[in-house]
Amino acid sequence: MQSSNLRKCVRALVCFIMSICCFFFLYAVRYDVLRVTNQMTEQRIEISEKRIEVLQQKVIDLDLKNYKDQEKINHYLNEDFPDYAVQLLGSDFEVFLLSEIWPNESQLFQARYEREYALHVGQEACILISWPNFRELFATYAMLVAFVSLLVGIACYILLTCNYRNGWIRTLTNRMCKWKVLHRLSVQLVTVNLLAISLGLGFYTLANQNKYAFYEFMFNHVYNTMIEVDEQKVKDTFLDVDISTLEYKDITKILQSIAPTNTGVDIFDEDRSHIATYNRYNEFEVYEQGVQVISTPMVQSLHVQNANQLYTLTFYYYPLLSLVYPFQIAIVLTAVLIYMIILLNFMQYKVTQIRKMQEDIGILADGNLHHEVVIDGTDEVAQLANDVNMMRKSFIDTLANEEALQQSNRDLITSISHDLRTPLTSLLGYLEIIKYQKDPEKNAEYLDKSLAKVEQIRSLSDEMFSYFLVYGKQEHAELVATPFANLYAYVNEECGLLEHEGYQVYKQVQFDASLVINMNLLLLKRAFDNIFSNIQKYASKDAPVLILIEVKKGYVHLVFENKIASKHHVESNQIGLKSMERVIEIHQGRMDVKESPSTYTIHLQLPIHQQ
Repeated sequence: MQSSNLRKCVRALVCFIMSICCFFFLYAVRYDVLRVTNQMTEQRIEISEKRIEVLQQKVIDLDLKNYKDQEKINHYLNEDFPDYAVQLLGSDFEVFLLSEIWPNESQLFQARYEREYALHVGQEACILISWPNFRELFATYAMLVAFVSLLVGIACYILLTCNYRNGWIRTLTNRMCKWKVLHRLSVQLVTVNLLAISLGLGFYTLANQNKYAFYEFMFNHVYNTMIEVDEQKVKDTFLDVDISTLEYKDITKILQSIAPTNTGVDIFDEDRSHIATYNRYNEFEVYEQGVQVISTPMVQSLHVQNANQLYTLTFYYYPLLSLVYPFQIAIVLTAVLIYMIILLNFMQYKVTQIRKMQEDIGILADGNLHHEVVIDGTDEVAQLANDVNMMRKSFIDTLANEEALQQSNRDLITSISHDLRTPLTSLLGYLEIIKYQKDPEKNAEYLDKSLAKVEQIRSLSDEMFSYFLVYGKQEHAELVATPFANLYAYVNEECGLLEHEGYQVYKQVQFDASLVINMNLLLLKRAFDNIFSNIQKYASKDAPVLILIEVKKGYVHLVFENKIASKHHVESNQIGLKSMERVIEIHQGRMDVKESPSTYTIHLQLPIHQQ
């Protein structure tokens, strides 16, 4: 749940950043929109004749050379034309007055937006030049762009959610894993790192390259007022000061005391001769950004009269300087934050998978073997979960087989115990009759019956031994280096019994008398007992029994081949063959059985003892 909420937060943050980038990108092209909306633009360029006539009536009796009248004219310009940048030129084309709210954007000063009007200030013929600042239009456009950016952010969130569910990163990493250079988890980590770095650097580059849009937006909608200058303080400061008697350094100290933050101050005398300058800002910050809206100040003039002379103080205010370093820090931190959040989200996702698998394994350890470990993906973590599931299923099958084997053991013991009880009871009865019976003929008959019962008991005990040899928990049998001649003597003895029973035996034997193999003679005798017992049961006496013994490639090869009798009974459980195979495996050998409609062959291979 925590991982899911974190992924949602990451997607929301990425979409928020995308919305911000989209907003400032679209806001930066607002002048292109102006060119498209010609009709609306033209309506805002022209100043109505009525407003010009009102201004003309206000300034007709004023003197452009008089400082007090200049203050009045400047006040009229700022009050009557708040939606225009205005410049007043005298008859000699000298710039006398500027608007306080000056739109510091070069796009507004294009010739197509410029309009000139004739204006008479007293006896002076002046030119009023205006440029519209389109504040209302830009405010409406900013609201529209904000709405579009919001839609873009919502669309990005939906797209990221769909892509996450479809596993597009997983698909990409699976394709990269075909190169077989890195593991899947390593490829995923590299991919996520590259993605996070690309998004972080992409955001920083986009934000830094379009910073002018941010600054212009802040100027047009937030920082668009001239800083308040304490006029009374300025006048009191210069009231008793004779500027003409001071050095330049002393004058700058006075200007420093009255200059607000991010402001430059120039002082002029009555002849508009420059006296001194003080800048309370870092000029490097103004020009290194390469953004005109930062480097073009808002201007305000203030006239100060003392006993000696009239001075003009011009304040140049840079309202956006306080945002330069915070903006750079903010976009750097945001880029790092994008990288860290994407990387941490991936790591949290993998840690959550590991924790979930740990919980699932804990459930399995408590005994609930039917609990499945489910981890989405194709990386090493998911493969490990799949291996745990395979191990769980294998363990369940092993337990089921062991339970079935134990039940089979119980059934076999019960059955053989019952089967042994019957011939043992009969044998006991026959022996008691022989003990008290004096008739030799009768005794011979009961001795034959007793021998038959003993053979039956032996057969049942052999079957029990074979079964436990195959299915029981057989400990490692002790193998001793023994001459092969000992085993061959037993084989030769069994061949003699076959010949006594009427079978033809053909032997082809080739081995050295010094041949030694690692064997457990008792177990091998049990195995050969099964071989010769099967020959007696199922072999035909019409064809010879072939026995081949030879040494080849480090093994002793023993081959037993016989013709199958036309009528025979085949073992239903194949316990004899399985017990033989188990004995040969204990001796690190191999056993092959081939059966055709007429021939039955057993091929045994036993390794030779290495000195």
